[in-house]
Amino acid sequence: MVYFRALVNFTRSIDYSPQLEDASSEAFREVSEALVDTLESEYLKIPGDQIVSVVFIKELDGWVFVELDVGSEGNADGAQIEEVLRTVISSGSIASYITSPQGFQFRRLGTGEPILGPGVTSPSFSDSYGSPLSVPTMGSLSLG
Repeated sequence: MVYFRALVNFTRSIDYSPQLEDASSEAFREVSEALVDTLESEYLKIPGDQIVSVVFIKELDGWVFVELDVGSEGNADGAQIEEVLRTVISSGSIASYITSPQGFQFRRLGTGEPILGPGVTSPSFSDSYGSPLSVPTMGSLSLG
């Protein structure tokens, strides 16, 4: 999977509060779900499977910006993935929120495994009997 990161200006259409900076808050989840649903529907129009996640929502210089990650499986064409996002932003809204191309940024992050959700620090594994298995962390690995 290849990952891209975007910064999108939502003008003042998202009613900003400090709760939006907390990924576990109801306010963050509501905005995030609306944006993800809309954008993932738009990404159905191009090849591959794209997964959108909201990284943060912040107020910068009086404007509300949302940083998004787009993970793409089966399509590494960054220009095409960016164009979908630019087209939606240029249409003037994502979900019920007004967008502006001002301050838009898009870059490739790289490749890797799926991103863990907010607050999850490591994946959980179990054996074939459903018993949890311990997963070594870098601090507990011995290289000698």
